[in-house]
Amino acid sequence: MLRAASLPSAITEFYQRLLTSEVIVLGTAGDQMVMDMVQHERGIFHAIFTSPARLDAFSGSELPRFTLNGRTLFEATRGARFVVNPRSPLAKMMHPDEIAWCLANFRSFQFSVVEPDPYPAKLIKALCVLFANRKHVQAARMTCIGMPGNESHTHIIVGVQADGDIRRLVQEIFDVAAVADAAYPVDVASLETARADHPLHQHLLSVSPFFNRQRNPE
Repeated sequence: MLRAASLPSAITEFYQRLLTSEVIVLGTAGDQMVMDMVQHERGIFHAIFTSPARLDAFSGSELPRFTLNGRTLFEATRGARFVVNPRSPLAKMMHPDEIAWCLANFRSFQFSVVEPDPYPAKLIKALCVLFANRKHVQAARMTCIGMPGNESHTHIIVGVQADGDIRRLVQEIFDVAAVADAAYPVDVASLETARADHPLHQHLLSVSPFFNRQRNPE
């Protein structure tokens, strides 16, 4: 939130973290969620806090509070108005239109890892030949993912670590995949430019490379 106030490039990250993190809400959450209201200079809002320290700065008294995932909170309270970290120098008002825009544009990414059947051995072998002849490719990893509730939406993801612009390489990977006739559609992820905290990025980096220029390709 501090970075977003001074760096426009950090605003997207602020919205994403607000939706994926646990926030502190003034109120109670039992059989029914009841949120307290606070008076702000621009009206009355529900108050949420990004950390216990921000809540302590708002009030020294012990106020009822509960924690909830930001996306879950906003989806359950559509039409409500919030203020993030009230009484702090960087208090942020969140109006219904802005919240709806965030929910629509920063969707959570869920996937399940599946075992490709049959295993794309022909594709892997062809990609190793391609990468061995592309000196800017350092490593490549492969996984197969499905989307929960949509078993037909299964893709092979090739994660590539390479120097420089890889747009031409991506097209070459697609050309190889078309010839290899893999059982599932093939997508490409750049592990140099993808967000380091993206779950798919993290999963690909946890997979052993099928191609690594530091040693002989498998």
